[in-house]
Amino acid sequence: MRLANAIVLMMVLVYIPVAPFAQGQTPASIEILADAESVTTDGLINFEAIVRDSSGQVIDYDVTWSSSNGTINQEGQFIGWTAGMVNITAKIGGINATQSVTVTPGWARNIVSDISTNTVAIDETLTLSAYLVDRGENQVPGDVSWRSITGFINAELDTWTPSELGSTELMITWYELETVVNITVTPGAPSEIQFSESNIVQSGSTIQLSPNLVDAYGNEMPLAAAGSLYWYAENGEINSQGDYLGDIPGLWNVSLNSSSGANGTAQIRVIPAQAVDLHIELGSTEIRAGIPIELKAMRTDIYGYTAQVPVSIGNWTIGSGSLQVDGDVVFWTPFTLGSATIAVIDQGFSATYEVVVFSGPALHLEIIYSESSINSGEQIVVQAAAVDSVGTHRIVDASFIFSSELNPSTLGNETIIQPGPIGNYSVEATWYDNESDNTLSAISGIEVLPGGLARIQVLSQGIQVPSDEAVDLSPKFYDAYGNNLPPIMANWTIEGEDKTLELKISNYYWSPPSLGTHQMKIMADGVYAVVDVEVVPGKAHQLRTSIVDRLTVVSGKSESFSIYSIDINGYEKPTDDVRFELNEDAGEIVQAVEGSGAWEIIGKSAGIWDIRAFSGNASHQFSIEVLPGDPTRIVLEFLVENPQQNADVLMLIKVLDNADNEVSIDDNDFSVGCTTGDVSFVHNGTWEVETQEAGDDHACTVKLNELVAQKFFDVQPVLLGGNLGDTNAALSFMLVIMMLIGGILLIVIRRLTDDDDTEKTWDDFESEYQNLANLNDMAMLGDESQTSD
Repeated sequence: MRLANAIVLMMVLVYIPVAPFAQGQTPASIEILADAESVTTDGLINFEAIVRDSSGQVIDYDVTWSSSNGTINQEGQFIGWTAGMVNITAKIGGINATQSVTVTPGWARNIVSDISTNTVAIDETLTLSAYLVDRGENQVPGDVSWRSITGFINAELDTWTPSELGSTELMITWYELETVVNITVTPGAPSEIQFSESNIVQSGSTIQLSPNLVDAYGNEMPLAAAGSLYWYAENGEINSQGDYLGDIPGLWNVSLNSSSGANGTAQIRVIPAQAVDLHIELGSTEIRAGIPIELKAMRTDIYGYTAQVPVSIGNWTIGSGSLQVDGDVVFWTPFTLGSATIAVIDQGFSATYEVVVFSGPALHLEIIYSESSINSGEQIVVQAAAVDSVGTHRIVDASFIFSSELNPSTLGNETIIQPGPIGNYSVEATWYDNESDNTLSAISGIEVLPGGLARIQVLSQGIQVPSDEAVDLSPKFYDAYGNNLPPIMANWTIEGEDKTLELKISNYYWSPPSLGTHQMKIMADGVYAVVDVEVVPGKAHQLRTSIVDRLTVVSGKSESFSIYSIDINGYEKPTDDVRFELNEDAGEIVQAVEGSGAWEIIGKSAGIWDIRAFSGNASHQFSIEVLPGDPTRIVLEFLVENPQQNADVLMLIKVLDNADNEVSIDDNDFSVGCTTGDVSFVHNGTWEVETQEAGDDHACTVKLNELVAQKFFDVQPVLLGGNLGDTNAALSFMLVIMMLIGGILLIVIRRLTDDDDTEKTWDDFESEYQNLANLNDMAMLGDESQTSD
């Protein structure tokens, strides 16, 4: 029973929610959402389907996606293919929804050729056309570029013109894209019929003519392309197959015309039959070098015909020059002047011909020299030669223009130069050719090389070299004109000893063994040089002065001293190459006139000064003491400017030299006087001046030998002429008097104000001031006040 109840309860619980849910989950509509309204063929759009039931509630149902173009997967991801409007459909059973999306072309993925044909005649022009497509073959705007292996591209007209037959390629490019178009170029329209140039036949014999048909560019094509053919022979006979029968010896024309308009003409040389005689015809026994002349072999046959016959170039023999073949004709161009023999062989017969070769027409002028190498100082003959086409020279009488350095001169009929300085120079020649009625000119650049050795230079005579340096003795060699020559092997002796090997090993650097003069001798090619070299001390390694302890110098005067440099080998010499460091107040150091190494110091400010001397990397320190010099002026100084009357003032007296050094002078040597009163010596250059007289422009005069100094000053006057002392004392006295008068007036006023006892007041006043004791007290009070002031 309990189990049955449980089952019933579970069914009830399950039924209650399921029944309504199953009814509401039935799809009723589909809404399509997209993340974009358009897409390129390279892009992607995500579509989402919103499924709702009849109550509008969103339910979870899978839809089936489809598209009218392009591809869409069941995740709703769409990729377009063909540009245009595409319908996207979502479907569940009988319910579906559709949304349109625009597909636009994407990035160009390929180039499509729009050329109408792949076969072009060589005389045609091909119009170039191509366009870009994307991955869906949709046309994409863009300008492509063309290039070709052969032919010519006109970028402005977008055309291609072929240049040769056969297969070729046209490349179409757009950025990194490229497409190749294969083109076959065929011959153009028939233009000309051509024949072989060597057509020779004997009288009574037959020759087969084989013409070639070509277009306007010389490309061959089948002869049948010319259409109907029509033959014509000037002499002899010819059939429709091109078989020609020779008759009379000579050069005859055979023509071939066609219905296409193409035609051609062949020349056939009919030569005599079997020979009975052979000879050579040139027309003259005098010929010009460089001018080709036709060699004619004349044969007489059994029929009595005599005519020129073509003979192989190998059957001709010449003395000099060259043979050329032009068709069946052999030409000889002579090169060498003088007599020449020509020989020919044909059908067992031989013939010779004697000629004389002269210079050909002058083509240009050439300047020639008697020596291939032109050296300074040598005499060189200069001539002008007319040169023909084969290079034969004929000396002509030309006019010359020379650089002055070549030193031209005339010796008989010859022009001679004897150059001096080396270098590149020009020679100009001018000649008038009567034959051509032209003036020929030539400019020749020549290089003048050094002449033979004439002088050796090592060092300047009497040169001084330092003992601590290796001296470069590399010799210089010159010709007679001073031109520098390349190095020459030379022998060396120094102080009579052979030093050739040592100097060669050291690359001609010589280290002086000692001070003094060393004689060197150098010899090469019979030329020698002698040089005296003086070895002197080298660079300063140390410095030394002639000052033993300290140099004493008086200010304004000079004292001499010497400085010596000591090189690394200990050799000493006076030196002028010195730089000094010293305080500018110490004085000035200048070079003395006594000679090298001599210096003078002119003292300035008194004291002891340190001085440092420098020469190169060497230095030396010494000291000097500068003493005051001779007195040059007296300086007066008042301790109080503009003193008052009767107020004595102190005056300082100083004696200075030119550098303002104070000079010590005995005070008794001074003569001192002042217009204000007496002067008395106090102590050590200090004097006391009385100022009894007031006024302006007072002066004190001090004399020392020839030196005189004056000090002008003003003395300020004081009250009462100074009888009571200075101004302060006089003011104090007057103040006391005024106080006494004030006190008396005060007492008088107080007495007068008492109306009741006026008489008594007067009597009291009279008795008070008539009392001798009171007057004395008042007087004493006034003296005390004056004394305090």
